[in-house]
Amino acid sequence: MNIVESETGKKVETLRVLNLLARGIHPANGEMLDDEGCWNHPCVIRALLFAADFLSEMRPTSQREEKSKPLQDRSGKAWSPQEDSELRIGFERQETLQHLSNRHKRSRGAIIARVTHLGLVNDRDEARKIFSTRVSNAEVELKNEQG
Repeated sequence: MNIVESETGKKVETLRVLNLLARGIHPANGEMLDDEGCWNHPCVIRALLFAADFLSEMRPTSQREEKSKPLQDRSGKAWSPQEDSELRIGFERQETLQHLSNRHKRSRGAIIARVTHLGLVNDRDEARKIFSTRVSNAEVELKNEQG
């Protein structure tokens, strides 16, 4: 296993734990946490969601060391009605931000801006919070492996 694979695995597991805690779920056994703990305080939930969002935006070390990241293929281009429709469907299907970004060949920031523009969320902060709680296929597979 190389450094990027190791870092990616740790990132996926950390995101899984942060997202579960933010939703009030015990990360080890899947049970709901009781309402009395500090994890149920709004400032803790916001901090967990912020940390998950921040972590999901980080690139592996090898990518951070690159001098420049190539732009997405559709960066700066107008959104077509069909692309808007596909984005709306993907958003409603609760696809992850990374998945939508890859499929539409646009940056994550562009996806967040567009779901806001389309009225699917009230503002970009709400979009970030929603996307930070979505579980990727890799996270689902990891959870299934753990039993």
